[in-house]
Amino acid sequence: MALRPTERPRTDGTQGGHSVPPSDDCRSLAHRPHHLPSGGHSPRAKAGLAMNQTAGHPILSVQDVHKAFGGISAVDGCSLSVAPRSVTGLIGPNGAGKSTLFNIIAGLYRPDDGGIWFNDTRIDGLPPYEIVHLGLSKTWQIPHELRNMTVLENLVLGAKENSGEHLLNLFIRPGEVRRDEQR
Repeated sequence: MALRPTERPRTDGTQGGHSVPPSDDCRSLAHRPHHLPSGGHSPRAKAGLAMNQTAGHPILSVQDVHKAFGGISAVDGCSLSVAPRSVTGLIGPNGAGKSTLFNIIAGLYRPDDGGIWFNDTRIDGLPPYEIVHLGLSKTWQIPHELRNMTVLENLVLGAKENSGEHLLNLFIRPGEVRRDEQR
C-alpha cells in the first residue's frame, strides 16, 4: 500500500481518541518490527537522522483485527502500527493473511472485529473511495500488467493529488515534486 500522509502530531498519548497499541501482534502473519529492516538498523538511524518528529504516534494503527471466510480465519487478532515517514514491510508465507489485511485496510473487505485508524480517523467500514480521499491507497502486488512502466510509474498510479503524477511538473515545478516525494 502506498501512504500519502498528512502528519498531525498529538501530545496526549492517544490517536483519534484511542490508545496507541503498545506492540505489534499479528498472530496469523509472520512479520518483523516495522522500524527494523532485515539488517537490524534502519539506514536513517545509521546516518544519525531522526526517524520522524512524532515518535509514538502512528499514522496507521490496526488494532485486534479479525477476518474469517466461511469459518476459516484469515486474519486472527492482528495489531500493528506504522510510524510516519517509515518504510514498512509485511512478510509471511502464502496464505498467512497479508493480502487480506491490506484489503481490509484499503476498505475492500470489512473486518469482523477490531479497528483501523489512519491519521486520527477511524477507517474500518468506510468505502474504498473515502479511504483514498483521506490519503491511503492500495497498489497491486502483481504489476506484470503494467510491465512497460517503471517501478515509480506503477507506484504513482496509487498516488492521489501528488504533483509528481503530472510529467510537466517534473520540469516546471521540480522543488514542489521533491517536497511531495519527501512527505
